[in-house]
Amino acid sequence: MITKTIPQDSRFIQTANSFTALFNVPTLGQYNFENGAVNNNITVLSNIQKNHVYMIEKYSFSAAIPEGVFLEATRSICSFQLLRAIDSQVIYQAPIPLITYADGVSCIGYFFSTQDNDRLIASFRGILNQPAPLVGVPSVIAQVTLNIYEISDTEWIQAFKQNTGREFSRQYR
Repeated sequence: MITKTIPQDSRFIQTANSFTALFNVPTLGQYNFENGAVNNNITVLSNIQKNHVYMIEKYSFSAAIPEGVFLEATRSICSFQLLRAIDSQVIYQAPIPLITYADGVSCIGYFFSTQDNDRLIASFRGILNQPAPLVGVPSVIAQVTLNIYEISDTEWIQAFKQNTGREFSRQYR
């Protein structure tokens, strides 16, 4: 486990990412977040700097409906997957399950690119039924916010690479 303190000059980045499920599209009687391009490979962070380390610290999740209605409507658990765009390298081994609304949940994950013009992308999955409180609601919007630190301190990055060894080099290039 890495316990090195993040350098004070690291850049804090907060992203707000919205995902939309339309009622009856593509599945009748449901709000389906698995609707192709609308919720897949959405850019979360563009212009990832070559040879900088990025640390995802926390996430928050909610939707534009009351949480109780969200829980009642859930047919398949919603999940959030993060990848690097250039090589589709996943940041977490499995998608993050989004069972209840959450505020500031710790989810430490690191990523690194040795290539220019890389991006962090996300996909959102899940299906909601239409319980009585959602009758007449044409769409449901879900929101995932990430707290990310961009670390550019060369000494910190070198120490980080040494601490993580081959695994980091193989996993994050």
